[in-house]
Amino acid sequence: MVSKNQKKFVCNPSITQLDESEFELIITGSQENIVMVELEAKEITEKELYKAIAFAQKEIQKILHFFQQIAMALKVKKKLLSAPKKTRDKVREGKIKKSIKNILTTNDNWLVKEKKMQETLQQFKD
Repeated sequence: MVSKNQKKFVCNPSITQLDESEFELIITGSQENIVMVELEAKEITEKELYKAIAFAQKEIQKILHFFQQIAMALKVKKKLLSAPKKTRDKVREGKIKKSIKNILTTNDNWLVKEKKMQETLQQFKD
């Protein structure tokens, strides 16, 4: 978060500093790129916004470097995470499709069909 008090940009300002600030800029990024920008201000020039973003990018790089130093000191290794693969139960899927098709092709009104579908889906959840 960046604010500006008396012509000076402030990174991670206190609540008091925010109350006295001309704007509040929330910005996220990586070492190379800005990812998100959110601004609350009554009025700010494009030039001033550019300066605030440039200031924020430098501060982000400092913070990231700090965390990288901590990770190196603690010998933290990056873990790659992946979602477990879901296996499809084609027999079960077929039963569900058949049940739903049977319900939808009846002459019941939609409220009855809806109730039957909920009951059928509940059976397959268990």
